[in-house]
Amino acid sequence: MSQSRRGKSLVELLVVLTLVSGALGLCALTLTTLFRTESQFRKDRQHQLTTGRLAELWRADAHAATACQIGPECVFTLADAQTVRYAIEGQRVWREVRRGDAIQHRDSFSLPAVAEASFDSRQESGRTFAVLSIQSKPVDRAFAAPVRAATISGRASENRSPNSR
Repeated sequence: MSQSRRGKSLVELLVVLTLVSGALGLCALTLTTLFRTESQFRKDRQHQLTTGRLAELWRADAHAATACQIGPECVFTLADAQTVRYAIEGQRVWREVRRGDAIQHRDSFSLPAVAEASFDSRQESGRTFAVLSIQSKPVDRAFAAPVRAATISGRASENRSPNSR
């Protein structure tokens, strides 16, 4: 006589539970990886936008400058008695537009935690270029997100009359 089984055995139930929990674990791992990747893409895009905005202002200020002083900070002197001061403080690059002692405008550009910025100048064909470099600094974290290096240069024509632009 054959008897038909109406239920599942305990072993079958445990096998199904093990397979379902493994599949859920893989789904959770995949979602976590996707969220981290999306977050890194968002940070990278924000860094690109910030660097682009900074480069646009840097080049415009350098081109409009009649004088440029580069040291720990960079100061562009414009023809209309304005000065534009760039300073690096921690993970930020500050841009400050002054007329005399009054601050007219102030911008702040955030850099990634693993980036460092520096000012420099270079001579090329008798022209002075003001250079702002953003580099990745050495980190001891194995999985730190890399920083896109950027070198922003603008021609700082010294001793130029305001009408020669």
